[in-house]
Amino acid sequence: MLCAVASAPGKLVILGEYAVLANAPALVMAVDRRCRAEIRASKNSVCHLQSMAEAERQVIFRPRASSGLALVDRVVDAYPASNGAGWRGVLDSSGLHREGKKVGLGSSAAALTAWCGAWLAWTGQGIPDATEDVLQRFIEAHKAWQGGTGSGLDVAASFHGGVIRFQVDEETGPQVERAKMPDGVGFVSVFVRTSASTKKHVAQFRARAAESPASAAFWMDSLDRLAETGIDRAVADDADGFLDTIRDYAGGLQALGEWMGAAIFTSEHLEMLKVAERFGLAYKVSGAGGGDLGLAFGADPEALAGFRKAADERYDTIDLAVDPLGLDVEILDR
Repeated sequence: MLCAVASAPGKLVILGEYAVLANAPALVMAVDRRCRAEIRASKNSVCHLQSMAEAERQVIFRPRASSGLALVDRVVDAYPASNGAGWRGVLDSSGLHREGKKVGLGSSAAALTAWCGAWLAWTGQGIPDATEDVLQRFIEAHKAWQGGTGSGLDVAASFHGGVIRFQVDEETGPQVERAKMPDGVGFVSVFVRTSASTKKHVAQFRARAAESPASAAFWMDSLDRLAETGIDRAVADDADGFLDTIRDYAGGLQALGEWMGAAIFTSEHLEMLKVAERFGLAYKVSGAGGGDLGLAFGADPEALAGFRKAADERYDTIDLAVDPLGLDVEILDR
């Protein structure tokens, strides 16, 4: 029996959160935790969908009817099938969660990217090419599902894999270039056991920016310059300069949070920041903040190991590495 199988990685934002919403560049890393989607023919005339994320969910519905899972329905509506045959699907993003909680690895973007890939292959619309046009459509589907928020950087990381420089051009759409972390710089990721809402924080930022556009422009220009500098230093293997930029960007995010009236750096992250400083490491939140993951960067393996041990005494470190592979789609005979 033919089966369409697709997978896509999660992501970490290294630099550029919030500023990317104002068309600044961001440095984003695909990580080796993947979402998997699988679709095959149903043995009867109805559709069966099994979803595994924070919890497992199974639904049965008629072809072309709503599954009740908004992500799946959005993709099916965006890429309608030519026939009304039943199908059996599995969407598993549990690897991007921890004990039923999302940890800030872009699980929704990875899930949408993987499901898009499997659905397009299964319905005969072709295995997606790694082009800007295809990426743009995936980003539009994700933003529509998220109520119009977000920049698309998480979808781009899941789509392309590796480390990328992501930027939105108002005329041409998302621009992606290959980038890298500076040689010799490692990191430790810490989940502070609190899941955050990216949508909520982005909405707070947009509301505050609408009230004070001049102040918003000031903050965005500041973070924009830091992101540009940090990406350049990473690509040039300027480890010390890159770590300095991480520290400066962290300070900028803390100040931005105070201006927004939002705790981008929660008390848990401020605690980890102090621990990182004790070991001579640079520390920042990854993404919109308010919980989820923090990242400690450094060039000294012993310092990183010491930080990991200290962080594990209070929270949960998660082993992550760069995943060079983005969206992967296959048609298999099983």
